[in-house]
Amino acid sequence: MATRTINLKAATEHYRTLGARFWPTVMIGAKAGGERARAHMVEASREAFDRGGYTRAWKASVEGRSLTVYNQAPYAAVIEHGRKPGGRMPPVKALIPWVRRKLGVGDAEAKSVAFLVARKIAREGTPGKKILERSEDTLVELVRAEVVDAVRRAVGIR
Repeated sequence: MATRTINLKAATEHYRTLGARFWPTVMIGAKAGGERARAHMVEASREAFDRGGYTRAWKASVEGRSLTVYNQAPYAAVIEHGRKPGGRMPPVKALIPWVRRKLGVGDAEAKSVAFLVARKIAREGTPGKKILERSEDTLVELVRAEVVDAVRRAVGIR
C-alpha cells in the first residue's frame, strides 16, 4: 500500500487560547485537509493509469493525532515503488485484458502476448511512478493550510 502519514502535533501555536478545544479543532482542519489531499492524489494519478481503479482507491483517515493518505488498491505499492527485476512473473491472467486494450491484440493471441509481457516484467522489473513521493510537499501544505484555517476560525482570526 502507498501511504503518507502527516503528524499534527506541530500545530500548537494557539494551544493556550483554545485549551480543551485545540485538538478537536485541529482534527476538523485535518479532516478537511485530508479530503483536499485525497482529491490532489486522485488528480495526480488520473492520467497515468488504465481503468481508474488505482485513481479511485485514494483515501485519507485521521487517527489519533495523525492524518494518513493512502491508496488501498492491492497493486498500489508496485505502482508507487516499481518492481525489482528477477522476481516471479506477475499473473498472466491479469495481464490479458490489458494486452487486449493497450496493445490491440485479438483474443487468440492475447494469452501468448500477456505471457511475454509478464516474463519481461519478471526479468527487467518496472519503474515506480513515485506519485505519492512526488506529492508529499503538496500534501503537507494542503493539510497545514486547512489546520491553520480551522484554528484561526476557532480563535476568531480570519
